[in-house]
Amino acid sequence: MMELERWDDAGAYQEAGGKLAERVGFRTAWWFLQQHVGFRLLARGRWDEMLAMIEGLPAPEDDPAVLAGRDGLAWAAMQISTRRGRLEDADRYAAMWARSETDVQSLAAAASGDAERLLARHQVKAALERGRFAFDSRNALSLRHGAVKDGFPVAEAIPPGLLAPSMRATRDRMRGHMDAIAARAEDADRRFRSAAQIYGELAMPFERAVVLLERVERSGVAWPGAEDDLREASRSFDDLGAAPWQERARTAASG
Repeated sequence: MMELERWDDAGAYQEAGGKLAERVGFRTAWWFLQQHVGFRLLARGRWDEMLAMIEGLPAPEDDPAVLAGRDGLAWAAMQISTRRGRLEDADRYAAMWARSETDVQSLAAAASGDAERLLARHQVKAALERGRFAFDSRNALSLRHGAVKDGFPVAEAIPPGLLAPSMRATRDRMRGHMDAIAARAEDADRRFRSAAQIYGELAMPFERAVVLLERVERSGVAWPGAEDDLREASRSFDDLGAAPWQERARTAASG
């Protein structure tokens, strides 16, 4: 359910699984499920709830099983803090990751997170290098894996029906940028609107707001619907506390 982003179904299974894990005393499984609860809260814009989870984690010496979910929760908290421009907090959460020297999934996830924080600091070259590392892990992981998708999305190799909705949206978003660069304004507009619609259907407010903003940045404030898009994006960024993105929306509004 998480892979297909059926959030409500995933939540029901997570709740049922958590209750079972508690009943049989399987703490490792319980914490593993908690990190997926965190991913769901991140996606649906319930960021403060997600941060409350990470701040309430027990120390590993008090509950060793927490390590089964800490990396995922810390990764989600890092993303939220980066998007809010709180980079010291993002670094603090990133320091919680268990950085394996051999596990490809761990290495790729860390590289993806590093790229996001570096980009937020405008260190584009270094961010690109870390992003490439995450992307190059696709041969050992899967093109559907989050660490790969958050680097440089390549969706074409995934069979129809296995492509997560947000991956389709990311594909349309990237194609929209390519169309805009090639001066195919109508095609770009269609791509951006498709991506925004998918994110809206998934109730992923941050991702939808980013696409709406990028559409305005590419097409200009005079483009039909630009004012409405900017208004919605600005409201979403404000609700989420995503200050750097709110500033970017103000810059776009000024033309």
